[in-house]
Amino acid sequence: MTMLVMSKETKMSADEILNRAKDYFDNRFGLTLDNYNPSCCIEFHGEIGFVEIAVEGSEDKTEVIIRTREWEFQVKDFLRGLK
Repeated sequence: MTMLVMSKETKMSADEILNRAKDYFDNRFGLTLDNYNPSCCIEFHGEIGFVEIAVEGSEDKTEVIIRTREWEFQVKDFLRGLK
């Protein structure tokens, strides 16, 4: 299995991104919330893979960095939804 790393810059706040991630991934696709720190990151794990999201930002932009194994389609769909 190969791990994939994707990123995107957005004007959304870190808190908003992590809340959206929680709504999008938690208890869906066989993933469950494993770790959540509202200031930096959220992690979801399942039997066959994981999604780990970290956010870093300033006042005008936030970088979203996602590491995943087995959930590439869902991660790309989530990133497309960020404005």
